[in-house]
Amino acid sequence: MDEEEIEISRSTPGARFDAPVTSPAPTNAAPVAARSVPSPKASTHIDEILTDSVSPIVFFALEWCEFCWSARRLLEKMDVAYETVNLDGPAYADGSWASDVRSALAQRSGGAVTIPQIFVRGEHIGGATDLFDAFNAGDLTKLFDKATIAHKPTDVKNAYSLLPKWMQTR
Repeated sequence: MDEEEIEISRSTPGARFDAPVTSPAPTNAAPVAARSVPSPKASTHIDEILTDSVSPIVFFALEWCEFCWSARRLLEKMDVAYETVNLDGPAYADGSWASDVRSALAQRSGGAVTIPQIFVRGEHIGGATDLFDAFNAGDLTKLFDKATIAHKPTDVKNAYSLLPKWMQTR
């Protein structure tokens, strides 16, 4: 680390490299509210997405999420069609509605709050690591065959290799 980088760290009390942190870095973020029971409207919204989908695979995602990018990459390498519902997209710009929908999604997925959440023909299969584990074990192609979902072989040996390099510790 050069002197310029150390000087930059001095401008942020909670991230200094030249001195121990004596107190937590200040934050202006509002506390995260406890997850609430979703409204019937939000629950119906999730159910409608899952039943009215053109694609047999529905992928609830965040546009900026690297786990979502990696899971999409696997499905694309398998040439599998899927529908993406970006929970940080314009349809969910209202924070209250977005929170309500996320609560309904968590309820529908058995309490899972991580993103992505992936459903095959309305059945929850899990998030990115669940998808990767199923692929690596050979179970994903069996699931797609059973659900009559077209897919192609891929040269991917380990789905975790699709994660960004800084995440690949498995």
